[in-house]
Amino acid sequence: MCKHTEICIAKERVCDGKWDCYDGSDEDLRGICVGNFSCAQDEFRCDSMTCIPDYLVCDGRADCEDRSDEKWTVCRAFLFLVVLLKDIH
Repeated sequence: MCKHTEICIAKERVCDGKWDCYDGSDEDLRGICVGNFSCAQDEFRCDSMTCIPDYLVCDGRADCEDRSDEKWTVCRAFLFLVVLLKDIH
């Protein structure tokens, strides 16, 4: 159930990275979602607990609302994987 309304949402829609409650209470980071949230295999999990496609990570444009997809620590690891995969193929 959303915090500030009587609206109920399906269990699988809680902590899925998309706001189904107008206030985002189904994605409440300080409560139920921490530790329970994951993205699809081809997605990146933003620090703000939303998901973006992998191809948007480290592209020079912030796609996560918190800009976590462009952090140096993320991009350094991402670039290492790209170089490693290129060497393998």
